[in-house]
Amino acid sequence: MSYCLSPVCRKRENPDNLDSCQSCGSKLLLKERYRTIKPIAGGGFGKTFLAMDEDMPSKQYCVIKQFFYQGNRDIKKAEQLFRQEAVQLEILGKQHSQIPKLLAHFELGSGLYLVQEFIDGQDLLKSHVWDVLTVAISPDSQILASGSTDHTIKIWHLATGKLLATKYHYIYDKKSADIHCITFSLSGKTLVSGSWCTQGETAAIHLWKLGTMEVLQTFRGHSGWVNSTAFSPDGQILASGGQDQTIKLWNLNTGKLINTLDKHSGPVNSIAFSPNGTILASGSTDTTIKIWNFATGELLNTFAEHLGSVNSVAISPDGQILASGSTDHTIKIWHLATGKLLKTFTEHSTSVNSVTFSPNGQILASGNTDRTIKIWHLATGELLKTFMGHSESVNSVTFSPDGQILASGSSDKTIKIWQCNC
Repeated sequence: MSYCLSPVCRKRENPDNLDSCQSCGSKLLLKERYRTIKPIAGGGFGKTFLAMDEDMPSKQYCVIKQFFYQGNRDIKKAEQLFRQEAVQLEILGKQHSQIPKLLAHFELGSGLYLVQEFIDGQDLLKSHVWDVLTVAISPDSQILASGSTDHTIKIWHLATGKLLATKYHYIYDKKSADIHCITFSLSGKTLVSGSWCTQGETAAIHLWKLGTMEVLQTFRGHSGWVNSTAFSPDGQILASGGQDQTIKLWNLNTGKLINTLDKHSGPVNSIAFSPNGTILASGSTDTTIKIWNFATGELLNTFAEHLGSVNSVAISPDGQILASGSTDHTIKIWHLATGKLLKTFTEHSTSVNSVTFSPNGQILASGNTDRTIKIWHLATGELLKTFMGHSESVNSVTFSPDGQILASGSSDKTIKIWQCNC
């Protein structure tokens, strides 16, 4: 079968011996070479098709990704981002054996196209059934963990993409829940996951042993779902932020609740420790960022320049800078000690869902509802790159500790791995 890619075609399926669509008359061979066979996947930004390379003697299969515009998108900008995406895919395909190689990229008519190697088998970017809400990379840069609204945690070998384990996050014996956050301990031997729960239930935070994925400890106390977790730098305390407007501090060894911080007037979306462990920062739907003395629980400062919910906060590796992402479409850069607003990044067109610093502290990455990931130079505020490829909202971004890789999780059910060298 030959499948027509014209956006105006009403009957796309054709016999495989035709060169032009019998319905709309459009050419069926892209670049006089690639014959599209059938759709594989689709989303808000583009579609993916199984195709055949008819210039090759073996008529080998390949994958065609067709990108198209929606609404009033800036076409020039979209073309620029498309070319950047092609460059990144070429690099990834050469350096990682489990990532399909880029074979071609071109613009044809009003469409933008990428052609990649076809790898038969299970698409590990698509092993989650529903939205991927959170991703994390182990301290040795070997393992990636992901959490989803399909109630599962998946453990992957980062270099090969091999799925190592799948575990359901159970609230009670036979009831599982959405996973909103995953965090590795600094030792890399354990990780925690935080769950969603319905009204009247208690959300569960599980501490997992990484090798066996057995639950070592369960922390209960939040009356709404858990949005964020963080380990203290000394590895003794777990902090969690929840829908119940509180931050809770737990003893990792005993599972006991140590303290509850309750100055926010809305759900706590994100928390982060300073590298020396003296400061805890939190971002909330109440549009504020609060800075806490971790040892005493004292509220030290409130940053209140955002006009919408603060979805994500991150502290730089040197402990000097805080970055925040918000539903007001902005990223704000703050001096942590004084609360002075240093910069505002405004290139995102919709809600900023996740921000993260590179290990050297010079680069900031952000994930957005507009389906893009942006890479910023922190000192100058310059937008260095925009990664395109997700077809739905990017919910979580994280750097590998060696700075070579950026991972992203999306509502399109996939996890994508980007070469970054940051």
